[in-house]
Amino acid sequence: MIIRPIESRDYDRIEIIGKNLHNKEDGTGWFTENAYQKCIPFDIRMHKGFVADEEGAVVGFITYSTYDLPQMTPFVSWIAVDIGHHRKGIGAKLLKSVESEILKTNVNVLFVETPSEEAGIGCDYEKTYKFYLSVGFVLDRVIKADDPHNYCGCDMAVLKKVFE
Repeated sequence: MIIRPIESRDYDRIEIIGKNLHNKEDGTGWFTENAYQKCIPFDIRMHKGFVADEEGAVVGFITYSTYDLPQMTPFVSWIAVDIGHHRKGIGAKLLKSVESEILKTNVNVLFVETPSEEAGIGCDYEKTYKFYLSVGFVLDRVIKADDPHNYCGCDMAVLKKVFE
């Protein structure tokens, strides 16, 4: 498996991964319909990112951009790994690629938002939260569901990783 920059030929497969990871009525899954139909297709074209390529097949992706609080710091906008490839270290490798690129800019911090630990308990976001902790992120703050800058409808944890 190789990690390489996202290319236009990857867009269709990335969109399929997003769709396959959508929220289900039983509370499992990750992405809302809006996320996989509108947001991911837009962001993979606008943000920087990488894919995990296994023998010519994209099995995961990550995108990143700049965050507004604190200003001009990088944040992970999307990360997803095909469900059949979970727990193989692919997400960690995708994050390492982003970290390497960020270090080239003399910045050593990366942010990500995900449902807070309490908001994600009992769904697949609990696994996501624990994943971020396992790769060195720590809780920076929580953006409450009723905050005017929160567009997700639940309390969102802002996690931060400082690296060298």
